[in-house]
Order: sequence, then structure tokens, then C-alpha cells
Amino acid sequence: MQIFLRQYHYVQTRQLPILQAASCGQGNQEYNWDASVRKERLVVLQVTLSGCGFLEHHGEVKELPAGSAFLAAMPGNFRYYGEDWQFFYLEFSSIFSQWLELPLAVFQLTEEELNHWQKQIQQLEELPLSLYKNAQMAMTLFLEINTLLAKKQVPQDPLIKRVKKYLDRHFQEDLSLTEVADHFGLSKYQLIRKFEENYHTTPITYLKKIRVIHSLELLLGEDKIATIARQVGYANGNYFSKVFRSEMGMSPSEYRDSRKRYGQ
Repeated sequence: MQIFLRQYHYVQTRQLPILQAASCGQGNQEYNWDASVRKERLVVLQVTLSGCGFLEHHGEVKELPAGSAFLAAMPGNFRYYGEDWQFFYLEFSSIFSQWLELPLAVFQLTEEELNHWQKQIQQLEELPLSLYKNAQMAMTLFLEINTLLAKKQVPQDPLIKRVKKYLDRHFQEDLSLTEVADHFGLSKYQLIRKFEENYHTTPITYLKKIRVIHSLELLLGEDKIATIARQVGYANGNYFSKVFRSEMGMSPSEYRDSRKRYGQ
């Protein structure tokens, strides 16, 4: 596959979920991405074609040999790098983060799956994409990735699965890390470590994401932002807006306006 880069620029995106870039590249000594300092808010799929890259997350380094892939929200608390490393990547607009179950997922493709994705990338290299065709293709590709991920998820620690379910059910409450840890007979440090081992994120970061996801439907109604903040577990509307912007790349009001403008 030839090395290429396609970036998609439109006068207006109308807040549609789109592909921002598609590329096939080669790692070298300068290829070292610290995701925590990346300025763009986006979701990245990167797949190793040959050679081997590395992903460092909370001090743990994972090899990314041929067929390895990761799907991640940017910015994120991890780093990826490699010298003798050929890969392709897709950059999705930040609005896709609402459909990520986890901020970082690493998985392995079979040879058949890898060949399939290489064909998809070749099509992106060749096809001109209007805004609406881009949005359609971006949704198709992203749903395909999530379906693939669902099949490849490894069984998690039963206790930490219960913690995750607890956060899913009690997100509307004023939860503290200490209270959650006590509820499951753990110290908060044990809770953080075990949760990160299983889900590559902290319990509080996961809770923030769940609250934002639940707020999206509420923002289609007429309730005030402060009211919605309380409904998803935040006493302070300003803090909710700050969390929302960090997840979605826009304020709750901007999100609401965009849904109304373009028919939800």
C-alpha cells in the first residue's frame, strides 16, 4: 500500500459525524505521539500493517504487531510510538466519542479482517467524498468497528464489572470515589488500579462520560442546562458544561442548537 494522507475540509460540517482524515503511514525515530497533549478533539482508529509499534498507558507498554489495532478518544492519557512500523489510521470527529464505550480499546484483527480494512482504506484513498457521503461512510465504518470490538471483548474481573454496572445505574447520584470503593470493600486506590486494569480509564472519568451520554437525550428537550446538570448528577451547571465540553468539544447549548438546527 502506498503511503498517503487525505484530510477532509468542508466550509461547514453542520455538526455531522464525519471522517476528518484517512492515512497510511510509516513510523520513524520522530514518530512519537503523546495523546495527552494533542490539541485536536477526535476519535482515532489505528491499525498496524507491518512491523511493530508500541502503546504506553499508565506505565504499561503494549506491543502493536501486525494486525493490532487501537480505538481511542483524543486527547487521552497514553502515548504511541514506533520506528519500523507501517500502519493506517482514521480520524473521526469528536462527536463520535459519545459512542465509545471506553476511551481506549486495544484489539487484534484476524488476517481476513485486516485484509478487509485495507480494502476500505484503499477506497478512501481513491474516492472523492462530499460532506454527506463522508458522514454516511464515517457512520458505517464506526459502527463496523464497534461491532468488531463487541465480539473481541475479553471477560473482565467480576467485581469490577459490578462496579461499572453500579456507576451505570447510580450516575444521577452525588457519588464520591471513597463511597464507591467502600460499597465494594475496596480502598479507593485499589478501585482506581483495578478499574484501570480492566477498562483503561479511571472510575471518575468513566462516570463523567456516562453522565454526558445521558445528558444528550435530555438536551433535546426544553429543560434548562442547570436542571439537566442535576438530572445527571451534577449540582453545578457550570461544572457540567465544562465536563460536557471536554467530552464533546462543544458546550451543552451549542449541542442543543445544532440538534434543533439540523432536525435532531
